[in-house]
Amino acid sequence: MNDQIKDGGPAFPYSSLAPDYVAGGMSPTMYADNTGMTLRDYFIAHAPAEPQPWFQPVMPTECPSTVFMDEERTTTYANAIDAERACGDCFINVHAKAQDAWNAERDKQRYVQWPAAWADAMLAARERQ
Repeated sequence: MNDQIKDGGPAFPYSSLAPDYVAGGMSPTMYADNTGMTLRDYFIAHAPAEPQPWFQPVMPTECPSTVFMDEERTTTYANAIDAERACGDCFINVHAKAQDAWNAERDKQRYVQWPAAWADAMLAARERQ
């Protein structure tokens, strides 16, 4: 498995014939070690602000499962319909707070992970051409 991220190379490759490098006292060989921003960096910086519907972030764990119980937490029900039949509206989802926290973290991670996913998709599209 290749874990190396494909960065697309330099975003703004230099030309050894560019006069501003020589005029600024910077030779092309000095510049070659400092290529600056990669194409992936450029795409990350220019990703749309809103994640696209196809993107789902990578989460370290699964969302906690739904567990319906009566309010005293003595009886577990297979689903909400069974719980409602057995005790009306006196049942709870014991993992509701954990699910809410997981969903909030997923929503945050959508925005954190989105720019890199966009950049990788753009680089993959360039490779196909």
